[in-house]
Amino acid sequence: MSFPLSPTNNQQATVNGITYSYSNTTGAWTRVSLTPILVNTGSSLISGTWTFALSSTGSVTLNGSPFVSGSGTAASGTGTTTTFVISNTTVSTGTDTGALQVQGGVGIGGNMYVGGTVTGGGVRTTTTSTNPQNPTVGDLWYNTSNDVLYRYTYDGTNYYWIDTNGPNNNVGLMVAGTDISVNSVVISNTSTLQSVTGRGATTNVAVNINNLTQTYGTNSGALAVAGGVGIGGAVWIGTTSYVAGSQIITAATIGNFGVSKITAGTDTAVSTSTGEVTVWLNSTLQSITNRGSSTTAVISITNTASSTSTNTGALTVAGGVGIGGNLAVGGTTILQQAQEVMVPVSSPGTNATLNFNSGAIFYITGMTNNFTATFVNVPTSTNYVMATSLILVQSVSAAYSINSVVSINGSTSTIRWVGGTTATVTTSRTDVISITLIATGTNAYTVLASGSEYY
Repeated sequence: MSFPLSPTNNQQATVNGITYSYSNTTGAWTRVSLTPILVNTGSSLISGTWTFALSSTGSVTLNGSPFVSGSGTAASGTGTTTTFVISNTTVSTGTDTGALQVQGGVGIGGNMYVGGTVTGGGVRTTTTSTNPQNPTVGDLWYNTSNDVLYRYTYDGTNYYWIDTNGPNNNVGLMVAGTDISVNSVVISNTSTLQSVTGRGATTNVAVNINNLTQTYGTNSGALAVAGGVGIGGAVWIGTTSYVAGSQIITAATIGNFGVSKITAGTDTAVSTSTGEVTVWLNSTLQSITNRGSSTTAVISITNTASSTSTNTGALTVAGGVGIGGNLAVGGTTILQQAQEVMVPVSSPGTNATLNFNSGAIFYITGMTNNFTATFVNVPTSTNYVMATSLILVQSVSAAYSINSVVSINGSTSTIRWVGGTTATVTTSRTDVISITLIATGTNAYTVLASGSEYY
């Protein structure tokens, strides 16, 4: 088929013996009917109150709006230019039933509207995805695979399935897929970064973010990542950057924030012979104690050298040694000279408090009664022996001594006197009571004592 290009309104064209007229309103070619109407002999026409019969030959021209009633066979005529209304409601169940029966063909130049079912005698309508087999001219095929209606046509040489829709811009069916919305054949992409990366979050294409938003924290900037970032290659940063709130120091900025030169200070050495800088200590005990010679930490000397003189051993001290606490010696103690602290006690009354933190030799004067010796802060370690002495300076008028029951760290013990006899004291003399404390358990002591009198 071949129609003229760019037709004008009401222009006619004959294709395959059929005359068509073009309409600008519909934009379509419509067939022009030139075939006379044939009506069978025997039918009667009724219009209002007049009735007449048609002959078997000749033609009849109908003017006005006649109504047909009754039944019969047809004769020929030339048709009518007015509305032709059939009010009979007989149902059609075949080609020989119904309110209007036409034994020949029917040519319709305009549209045809059917309120019921259309059954074609010889015209087959098929709905499949593949073309029907053994078609006849006029058959209709709705192709479900592409939503197109075809008509089987013969052009005088070949037979074809012709697309009845013709080329146009209409869309039969359009379904919106993921991230697509369809409205009046307007296709819009509604993708978001979430929906796109939900289908696949990797790409081998370089991604360029040209947004210029500055960053002032971990949740701002042209790109903000809530989690961690793994980078397999190098990173180039064009401006000042921060890690955990602190500015990253680079070779260009180290002079502003970092160290441009390392110099060895006291007791340190620096090596810059390679790209690495090594800093080590070269302190000595002398250089350290020059800066401070006291510590609250325990000092342990693990050297095991023995001492045979004042200048041998693991620790040698040229000067004196002051010890505020106890001194425990695991080997033999060699003393060139030993001095002990004497603690004066005046006017003890009936009870003399003797504090071992001050010393173990007590010089007691101004006695007016025999008194109880109360020892405090005595070392509590068991299986140790401790010696203490009480020097009693007697007056010219009376002599006094200690009671046989003493108190040690709050526990009482009875003195075991040498020979079983309490020491004798005499006026105007100096008496020395020598006491040995034997720690046999926690706060358990055996007390041995003897007396000496000096004139």
